[in-house]
Amino acid sequence: MGLKQKRAVSPAELPVPTDFWKPTSLEKMADEQGGKPIQRLEEVLGGGGDLWRSDAELDEFLARLRERRRKGG
Repeated sequence: MGLKQKRAVSPAELPVPTDFWKPTSLEKMADEQGGKPIQRLEEVLGGGGDLWRSDAELDEFLARLRERRRKGG
């Protein structure tokens, strides 16, 4: 008995929640996603400092970003 292969589902075939387009407040979204207000600025300073392996990698990303913006993309 062979294994039945599953067909890949495209994003267009996925159901969209009925409330997807309804406006909601930032407070409600933060609550739904478990967001908490920061108490001190030091909690976020330096956040994301480990996103880039090196300064050169960050510089390359920024250069590509500037180029895309210049081209309008």
